[in-house]
Amino acid sequence: RKKAELEKTLLKVMCRTERIATTRDHNSMLTEIERAALLTPADLQHAAKVDAVANCVKAGEQLEYWKSAPYLINFLKYYEFRRKLDTQLSVPSDSLRKALGSAKGHMLTKEKWEVYQSIDPANPRMRVLFEDTIDKGMWQLLWMPPSMPYYKPGGAYENKRNLTKALVFSAWSAVPDAIASICSHEAERKMLAATSVKHSELYDRIKPLLKFSATSNETRLTGMPVIAWLLPSPTLATKIDPLKISLGCKCGPLHPQQMREEVKAICRNLIETLPTPGEGTRVDERWYWAAPILLDSRNGLLDWCRSDSGWMVATPDRDPGTRFKDHLDMLIRMATGNIALGPQPDDLVDVLCDLALAGPGVCALRALRRIGTELDTSDPILLSAAARIASGLRTLFNLPETIALLRGSGEDSYWRLTLQYGVDGNLQALLDEYVHVLRESLGLQDHDQEIQVAKIAERIQSVLSLRTAQIRIDDIQPLNGGFEIEAFNTRCRFALRFGDFTDDKGEVKRAGLVRDAFNSPFRPFVLASTSIGQEGLDFHTWCHAVVHWNLPSNPIDLEQREGRVHRFKGHAVRKNVAAKYGLPTLAEVHVSGDPWQTLFQIAVKERSDTDSDLIPYWIFEEGEARVERRIPLLLYSKEVSKLKRLKTGLALYRMVFGQPRQEDLLFSLSQNGAHESADLTDWLISLEPPDVVKNKEDIPK
Repeated sequence: RKKAELEKTLLKVMCRTERIATTRDHNSMLTEIERAALLTPADLQHAAKVDAVANCVKAGEQLEYWKSAPYLINFLKYYEFRRKLDTQLSVPSDSLRKALGSAKGHMLTKEKWEVYQSIDPANPRMRVLFEDTIDKGMWQLLWMPPSMPYYKPGGAYENKRNLTKALVFSAWSAVPDAIASICSHEAERKMLAATSVKHSELYDRIKPLLKFSATSNETRLTGMPVIAWLLPSPTLATKIDPLKISLGCKCGPLHPQQMREEVKAICRNLIETLPTPGEGTRVDERWYWAAPILLDSRNGLLDWCRSDSGWMVATPDRDPGTRFKDHLDMLIRMATGNIALGPQPDDLVDVLCDLALAGPGVCALRALRRIGTELDTSDPILLSAAARIASGLRTLFNLPETIALLRGSGEDSYWRLTLQYGVDGNLQALLDEYVHVLRESLGLQDHDQEIQVAKIAERIQSVLSLRTAQIRIDDIQPLNGGFEIEAFNTRCRFALRFGDFTDDKGEVKRAGLVRDAFNSPFRPFVLASTSIGQEGLDFHTWCHAVVHWNLPSNPIDLEQREGRVHRFKGHAVRKNVAAKYGLPTLAEVHVSGDPWQTLFQIAVKERSDTDSDLIPYWIFEEGEARVERRIPLLLYSKEVSKLKRLKTGLALYRMVFGQPRQEDLLFSLSQNGAHESADLTDWLISLEPPDVVKNKEDIPK
């Protein structure tokens, strides 16, 4: 009776449809990955050194901090331990001087950081995080692998399909700083392995290569290939489409070489339509950038290039000394037939092929056109939106660590290396998926298509233009018989702390920008947060793994954390929809626009009459991807028993208010035999919407 009264009262103000009942195994599409975070002798030595320093300053037990964060002396700012230590640094006792001297090898120093010395994770949980991210090759990636590649990924993206971003929750504010700085440093160190550059010299030693400049004697503009790289060519975007080519083959993702051959065949036909080359013995490399604009010399692209509200306004180049306008004028002169060209390079077809498959302007134009089907490919609004996305990708490829990574993989001109990387990483499939996600996450479905493409381009450019975050690390150095703090800054991009941050220009950026970047396919790939990020925020678009660095104090928080990545059309859902249907199914239907919209429409049609409407948008199990509950556990620590209590509490809480995951419930029952004989259904409070509403009084308010 009491249960019925409570249900009736609650249904007046709330209702909930249970995801757990929707899944076949009653586990809410969630899997638990419990990892043993193994200790090393160095970890224990670090604990002993920190303990010795803490005893000298009477700071109390530091064991809980040591279990969570590495290099405590560096990262425990604003904690009692550091406050007491800082007051004694200038005039330390003999015991403190000895303890700090002995702990020197267990601290981060500017000297180690500066030369990109390999940094020990120095913590069992950090070691597990390395294994799940950096050690799986994520440092080689500039974006997450697309859920539905149009041809088999190559290069750095080969065998990377199962990767996802990691959302980390910790109880201590020192942990996000440690994760962001140490993970980012290790990723950057690996990217720069082929160089001898120092940390503080990176932006001075490695300058952007995709720029608009001229030779020293001002006789030649050197950035014309970059213009072609950025150009949103309607001809290349419409005459060539890797998605349509794959669908036409009806055999799933093609091998990259097969895709290239298909595209090159089209490019050869396009080259036949170009002006006849002039005579001569020397190859004219201007064809590389001239060919794309000559293909579009008779459509609206040229008018957009000339317009005062066109390319110059869409992506104003603010680099010091830029010659972008001069480059654009040269492109227009070429398109109007005012420049004679010599013999074509033998590999012109290869360059056109790569521009068609991975040219940022071309790929952006295709991706936006998939949702802007009513817009002409030469529509100025569409061209400007594509140019903005291409400009953002130029920022990404101009980062010094990106340049070092790509130049270590080949000897070609840098702009051609970026195209090869884009081909390997299925840039077109990636942008198509991202545009589909943004259209809904930005709430643009009911807006005009002009507004949709403009807003989506604005968001993508903003995400790609986000500068590196800065974290200050305290380095304690000896001085005049005592010690002083010499703080140094480190860049964070691979991993970030959730919250406001200061970028490398000293400007404060809001937490919303960090969330937007994490909800993009681009970096950061790891986001570390305290409880501030565990309720009411979505982090699911490119992440389906939650790392419980520290276990929460109650089961509700455990569920709240995991709910951040278990949302509408989340990363795991899209992976599974692509695995179930994907290219083979799309090949059997007519795809005129957004392929992802078509995929979900197919999934809805194949849903059985008894299935919940949560399928396929919130729950889709036809694949291997799951929302991952990752728990790096220190063996024999009290977290082991705490996890058991949390899972038992979560199962009982969900049994009363909703439905428990099957594994959590079975675990709970196994822990307490008294529950085995209880009629658990007597406890269940159901807040599902009524199947039939007989009158207005029955409708929940």
